[in-house]
Amino acid sequence: MSLKSTGAGDASGDFYSHTIDQSLRFDDGDNPYLSKTFSSSGGTIFTFSCWVKLGNIDINRCLLQGYADGNNFAQIVLYSGNYIGMYSATSGTARLFAYTQALQRDPSAWYHIVVKFNGTSGSEEFKIYVNGENQTLTTSTSLSAHQSNIGNSNAHYIGNNFNQSLDMDGYMAEVNFIDGTALDADSFGETKSGIWIPKEYSGSYGTNGFHLTFKESGDLGADSSYTTHDIFGDSSAVATYIFDGSIVDAGGSYNGTTSNVTFTDGIVGTQAGVFNGTSSKWEANAHLFGANATAGSYSISGWFQVTETYCYIISDGYAGTGGGFMAIHTNGSGNLLAATGDASGSNNIIITSSAVVNDGAWHHFAYTHSVSSGTATGKFWVDGNYEGSDTTTSTIAFSNETAFGWFAYANDYEPCTLDQIRIFNREITEAEVMQLAGQFGSDESGVNNDFNHANISPTDVILDSPTNNWATMNPIDGNAPTISEGNLKVFGDTASSVFEGFKGTFPMSSGKWYWEMNAADVNSLMQVGITPTIATAVGSSTNLSYHTDAMIYNNGGTKAIGTGGLGTSPSSKTTTSYGNSYTDGDIIGVALDLDSSTTTLTFYKNNSSEGTAFSSLASDEYVALFTGIESSFGIFNFGQDSSFAGTKTAQGNTDDNGIGDFYYSPPSGFLACCVANLPDPDIDPAKDKEPEDNFDTQLWTGTGSGQTFSNFTFQPDWLWFKNRNGGSDHAIFDSVRGVNAGLTSNSTGPENTAASGSQDLVSFDSDGFTTGTPSQYGSLGSNTLTIATWAWKGGGSAVSNSAGDIPSSVSANTEAGFSIVSYTGNGNNGDPTVGHGLTKAPEFVILRNRDDTASWFVSHKDLTSNYYIYLSSTSDELNGASSSGGYITNNHTSSAITLSSGSSTTNNVNADTKKFIAYCFHSVEGYSKVGSYTGNGVASGAFVHTGFRPAFVIVKNMDNSYRWIIIDNKRDPINPAGKWLAPNSAADEDNYNSAYPHDFLSNGFKLRANTTTLNRSGDKFIYLAIAEQPFKYANAR
Repeated sequence: MSLKSTGAGDASGDFYSHTIDQSLRFDDGDNPYLSKTFSSSGGTIFTFSCWVKLGNIDINRCLLQGYADGNNFAQIVLYSGNYIGMYSATSGTARLFAYTQALQRDPSAWYHIVVKFNGTSGSEEFKIYVNGENQTLTTSTSLSAHQSNIGNSNAHYIGNNFNQSLDMDGYMAEVNFIDGTALDADSFGETKSGIWIPKEYSGSYGTNGFHLTFKESGDLGADSSYTTHDIFGDSSAVATYIFDGSIVDAGGSYNGTTSNVTFTDGIVGTQAGVFNGTSSKWEANAHLFGANATAGSYSISGWFQVTETYCYIISDGYAGTGGGFMAIHTNGSGNLLAATGDASGSNNIIITSSAVVNDGAWHHFAYTHSVSSGTATGKFWVDGNYEGSDTTTSTIAFSNETAFGWFAYANDYEPCTLDQIRIFNREITEAEVMQLAGQFGSDESGVNNDFNHANISPTDVILDSPTNNWATMNPIDGNAPTISEGNLKVFGDTASSVFEGFKGTFPMSSGKWYWEMNAADVNSLMQVGITPTIATAVGSSTNLSYHTDAMIYNNGGTKAIGTGGLGTSPSSKTTTSYGNSYTDGDIIGVALDLDSSTTTLTFYKNNSSEGTAFSSLASDEYVALFTGIESSFGIFNFGQDSSFAGTKTAQGNTDDNGIGDFYYSPPSGFLACCVANLPDPDIDPAKDKEPEDNFDTQLWTGTGSGQTFSNFTFQPDWLWFKNRNGGSDHAIFDSVRGVNAGLTSNSTGPENTAASGSQDLVSFDSDGFTTGTPSQYGSLGSNTLTIATWAWKGGGSAVSNSAGDIPSSVSANTEAGFSIVSYTGNGNNGDPTVGHGLTKAPEFVILRNRDDTASWFVSHKDLTSNYYIYLSSTSDELNGASSSGGYITNNHTSSAITLSSGSSTTNNVNADTKKFIAYCFHSVEGYSKVGSYTGNGVASGAFVHTGFRPAFVIVKNMDNSYRWIIIDNKRDPINPAGKWLAPNSAADEDNYNSAYPHDFLSNGFKLRANTTTLNRSGDKFIYLAIAEQPFKYANAR
């Protein structure tokens, strides 16, 4: 049976040359693993490649272990410190322990991990790649002898270790193990438009190599183990029927008699047996259950298709014929029933599936029977889901014979299709049931190194993949104690007073989006809905649903909207009546419409609309929200798993794009929360466009003389230089003012001009810039100083603009939402305007009087209305009404910025005949974000959604007098990051990677310390961020 929709989708129809359609979910609470013991020794050289998406962080998670015994093993682990490493020991002595200096703790997207082990000494001995980049390693021991445990004739585990103490939590996809060859990452991935993407491996695998794609059970194809009779290797198999063109026992003992059975494509092997319901049957001519049981214990499993509501698939005996009976059949309502009992028909074991199975799809069943102290216990699984148990004290002896597709007692022929029927003389374990039900550990390499699996269900095959990343709840953006099942099962607070919970990973600012939640355990109170991305999640004192504009539907049938602010201690909400109450097991649908002229939020209960809950939504951007108390929990489905982690029967409904696996069909026009459904970014890698075509950071070292740099993909129009050591001023140049005109952000001094031939900056070049011998700015290359240069692409040569009251000259890059504006003041009071050349209203503007001693003015959309702030000082936001000398407002239009000239003769922004320069920005989806957040003052700091993986962020506390900070991905290429430069200071770079770290992540940045500069509790911070990769394509960082 196909448990998932085939509508996996990918982020762009032609962006990925090799798509990955599914992954396998591991939940650390289940002790999940795949296992395999190789029959022969491999080499001492290997390559391991896999894609990983994190669940819980800060825990030890084993990706691969080769285990001989406690003194001889090797393992590749994501350690609790959130670094990837390998440990190897032989004869009890550590041979290798090496791990990445970079931390991997981004749960919102996928990592590609490659471990290269050459088994020899030297620089090529051992490497770890993450997203194609060779990692700098910390090594506490070096290899002094060949490791001989991974890839050799001993036990191997994926997703755990030998004693299940290093449980993987999250998702794994596309696992390749190459035995005998040490390969670099480019054998499994490639860079396209600056993004590392999967590439299909085309080489050989070696003796013990394997390729695991985790195909769902309905699409397994040939598995090398499917013809094996004694599949568990303990002689417990009684009979095995493969149905490949005939019905014969692979064990050779019970071939039986076949009548009028035809064959069609199978689910596991190549064919399956078709029973027509009129003349087809198979008779064992024997009793295969009790007669062959060990002390009364037996098991049976198999695959089937039925359409009848009442249909006997397998039977043996029947009550009233002098003996007992056993049968697997649908019960008249389409549910599957396992029943066994004595001759009287009383004291029966009867277990019925929760799922309806007469849908013509493939399903799997397994029934186990055990006897202990005179009590028989039956257990039943359907599609890997445990349906329960039942007991009887009666003695059960079988009469008539075992039959398929025929009810012997009544001589009824039963229409069904069967495959892979297996009978055992003992009670098989749940792990063995899962192996038979799924077999998704099958090796696709052609070497047939199939893995068994334990504590993993077919419902753990998930649509989430590296080529179509799905929303989950976010373990680093919430305050509840527990999250599990691939970050889809979320719990509320353990107490009864605070609505703790989690927010989602998928920011939504436009479009129509739909997701579902199984209200699995409502307990006393549960809430589901949305919250603004800028709402801050902190400790247990925060009621997440009280944040302003958080909107929820609670289990009592009411709705509420938060009114308590966006900070750390929201304290109020407005609750009104809404719809029906909901309880355990109800499916709550959430439909968020951000496209219509009136934006709306609507909730559904079990596919019935409760009506529009909220309209005219106020915030710019939302994420999913769950809160609860007293350990209530819900299980989310953003379209990747309609079984809700195996608690429901998957329904396989898709959205209008044919993507997803929903329990109920989404409302028309509403889409699954996956990156394939995100709109294409304006700067789209699928169209061979990159953020680095518009902004980039260059790091270099001064020599004391001129240098030429040609590493950009564009001609810069704005260059900002700062030395990282040496205490020199910032230096700012742009193509509109020219190379001989420099400004300093940490100074109020007027523009510096240099004579021809003595400029610090000589030219803006087509692919970079050329410097001269430094004279005015040490930040342009004083000897041995290390320099950071931030470069923006404008529109080239300036053009005249008359859109405002004051004429301007503008160099505008409308695609990237950036322009350079030069104008000459006219001295008029009032609120004059200046044309900026963009297509949208600027949200962040830096403005400077070039001629006089003056401050740098900053306008930002999230400052208080008609307030401003200085770039050149540490001051908090200032009230424009108190500035007699004028200021720049934050009320701009799509054609012009708005000034407020004030009443003083000293006009800060429009002094007569004075020259001014302004740098204007507005947000561009997937490329730049002008926004704000509220600090929470704790070590697990605010999570700031940007909609992309950042390359550059400039940020300022607007409520208190702390410095501006610039952070970027070139000075901090790995997490944790913390190298600060302050635009208002000439000071050297501060390295706070340990003291005040932050992480750049696939969809924003996460503050990881209580620092007044970036995360002071309750303070509001403004920022401008520029992308490295849009979230639609971003890898985890």
